[in-house]
Amino acid sequence: MEPVESFSEATKCARSAIKIMAEKRILPYPRNFTIWYAYFSGKYPDLTAILKKFLDKKDYFTEDRNTLIYQKFFGFDQLGQAVRQITAEASLALNAASENIKCLCDETKGARKDIEACCSRLERVGGTGEIKALIEEMVARVRRLAAASQEMEKRLNANYIKMAELHRSIEESQREAMTDALTGLSNRKLFDSCLRLACENPRKAASLCVILMDVDNLGEYNDTHGFGSGDEALKAIARALSETVKGRDLAARSGDDEFAVLTVRTLLLDASNLARSFRGSAGIGKRAMDIGGEDGMKHRVTLSIGVAQFELGEPLNRFMERAKHALHAAKRNGRNQVVAAEKTSAGLVFWDEDHVRLPPGSAS
Repeated sequence: MEPVESFSEATKCARSAIKIMAEKRILPYPRNFTIWYAYFSGKYPDLTAILKKFLDKKDYFTEDRNTLIYQKFFGFDQLGQAVRQITAEASLALNAASENIKCLCDETKGARKDIEACCSRLERVGGTGEIKALIEEMVARVRRLAAASQEMEKRLNANYIKMAELHRSIEESQREAMTDALTGLSNRKLFDSCLRLACENPRKAASLCVILMDVDNLGEYNDTHGFGSGDEALKAIARALSETVKGRDLAARSGDDEFAVLTVRTLLLDASNLARSFRGSAGIGKRAMDIGGEDGMKHRVTLSIGVAQFELGEPLNRFMERAKHALHAAKRNGRNQVVAAEKTSAGLVFWDEDHVRLPPGSAS
């Protein structure tokens, strides 16, 4: 996170962050403090806009919501810190391994000199007793070298084990930084990264679609059934997505009540059918979902879904705007449905999940 300009400004931001966290009854965890410190620093316009929207709506700041916001804006900072710490430990392990190798080389060099000296003396002696003594001396030196080599091997193996553990720690940190804590799906950071790379790949970009999903009225659902039920609903949707989205496609939780799917080698009609199939197979909007919430009851959860296909060469933000227009059209048309946005020479055309064209101005 970027520092503010001076000590006085930093103190002001810290006090403001602590004050609002107390007012909103937000747990005083370091990551929660980071979010609100950044809000008052003014260094993160996108973060400020999100928090201001929640403040204006007088919405609740759940721990899950705070975690999601932290992951979105600071998840890779957290990864960077973990990687830096692991790298430092790996450097120590490598230095130790290098030192052990140097000690073994020194020991081997000394033993070679001793053995060469014994060989030279053997050439000059004539009595069997003296020869026997030299041989015993050489054997003893070789045994000491073997013992030293065995000890160094143990130390090197310990170093290698440590380095393997550090490698696994790096992989685990990367997974955690790219995974949504509540649902186990990929998070927004990973989705954005994969989307950008796919759009830059001509083979994938030729038939690339995005499916945006929004849980309808999640705030009201939480107010009515409790935040525990809301979390269970999100988890149920995530499980259904994991079962539906396979192979090279990617499903992610992209916001508090939002999900996104990236499909490659999929045309607009096929992506729309996939979204429709997902709603049907998961039973979303058609029957009560089997979610164990705070009240132990089953409740109906619905999704509004927007679909768009990437046009080769277009800016990424324009592509995502088209998908958002499709999502807005689904909401304006009554929610709980799939709408696809198609780019034509006459402008955007919207299609419902039965492939019927919607009237002009559906997303306005």
